[in-house]
Amino acid sequence: MIFREKRNLLHCQILSEYTQYVEKVRAYAESMSIEDAVEYAVAESIQQGILTDFLTKYRQEAIQMSIFEYDEEKEMRLLRQAEREGARQENMEEALRNLMETMKLNLNQAMDALKIPAEERSIYTARIQKQ
Repeated sequence: MIFREKRNLLHCQILSEYTQYVEKVRAYAESMSIEDAVEYAVAESIQQGILTDFLTKYRQEAIQMSIFEYDEEKEMRLLRQAEREGARQENMEEALRNLMETMKLNLNQAMDALKIPAEERSIYTARIQKQ
């Protein structure tokens, strides 16, 4: 039982330190390249006793993996954002079509009614004229 408790505490400590390390990477990445951000985060973490043994022993591997994971995380965020924007455009297009059909408005009148900004109007004009 004591062994299990020590093991759980060790896992909690490592997880806590990993979280601190990731927060450092994210904070630095806001103002510098991801490569530099990871380098600074690794150096600072070692200096502050965060994941010291691991980062000292596997420094290059940790840097490469952190860069890869950050890029993958960023790519997933961009993909989700693009999916949301696509869904928003589809919903807006449907709303425009409904207004045009039920209220007998032309496309410009429907866009006025939905307060579509001027910079987005060409997108909807192309989409609706395409079909």
